[in-house]
Amino acid sequence: MIVAVTGGTGFLGSALVDQLLQEGHEVRVLTRNASYKKEGTTTYIGNLLDESIELKEFVRSVDVLYNCCGELSDKTKMRKLHV
Repeated sequence: MIVAVTGGTGFLGSALVDQLLQEGHEVRVLTRNASYKKEGTTTYIGNLLDESIELKEFVRSVDVLYNCCGELSDKTKMRKLHV
C-alpha cells in the first residue's frame, strides 16, 4: 500500500512512519525539514501553510493519507494549519 504522511518528522508522525515501514508499506513523508532523510521513505519538502504548495506528486496513487502535521509554538499559525 502507498501511504502519505504529513508531519512525518514530528512526535506522532515519526512513530507512524516507523510502524508503516515495519509493515512493508511504501511511505511518502511531507516535511518542512529539507535535511530529513529516512531509509525506505520518499521525502517531499513543503509547508502546508504555503498556499502555492504543489501536492499532486505527493498524493498521486496514494491509498491512505495521514495528517500528523501540527503547530505547537506559533499561535498565529495554529488556526490556519489546524482548521
